[in-house]
Amino acid sequence: MGRSGCGKTTLLRIMAGLVPPTAGHVEIGGRALWHQETVDSSVIRRLGVVFQDSNLFPWYNIEDNIALPLRLRGVKKKERRDRVRELAELVGLENFLPNYPRELSGGMRQRVAIARALSDNPELLLMDEPFGALDALTREKMNMEIQRIALATRATVVFVTHDIDEAVALGDRVVHLTPRPGRIKDVVDVPLARPRGLEIKKDAAFHGLVGNLHTSLNEEDDHES
Repeated sequence: MGRSGCGKTTLLRIMAGLVPPTAGHVEIGGRALWHQETVDSSVIRRLGVVFQDSNLFPWYNIEDNIALPLRLRGVKKKERRDRVRELAELVGLENFLPNYPRELSGGMRQRVAIARALSDNPELLLMDEPFGALDALTREKMNMEIQRIALATRATVVFVTHDIDEAVALGDRVVHLTPRPGRIKDVVDVPLARPRGLEIKKDAAFHGLVGNLHTSLNEEDDHES
């Protein structure tokens, strides 16, 4: 979590093997992701990535969009189909596999992107403000859905957001980044029980954590001024 320009997306892209780090190193499951400017392909396969834009191929239907990573890895057709149907059921799209992206809402397209990212059973799911372009009601619904999906798949999720309420509602830990240069200011544990529905926002402990993070952001502003 952090303000625009603090390096959230850059950090996530380094973790995703898309941007090489200028210093330091990234280890996933005890193995180095980067070797100078080259990524370890065996480590990359342990990752799934979801961006703010669903980045679906408009000429593929939903089934083919979800299946694309499996197809590129040479998975046989029947196995691909079975896996796609399993994922479509997980994200609530089992009745939309023949459809094309243009026929789906923004929230449904993000479900497709999540299913595609989960196609190879990643241990780590990286999400860069995946619901930032959605309306408030759809965003709240997707926040509930991603918790359910994470619990079902047991994947660790690294979720980028600038929304404090979203960070506390979803996270086990909230990492507060500050800009210019990007630094970790705080790491806040979130000891709220799961599953967390919309009612969590009425919880006093939730409001206390949100308030503390707001204070931390305000201190950041005071320091800059």
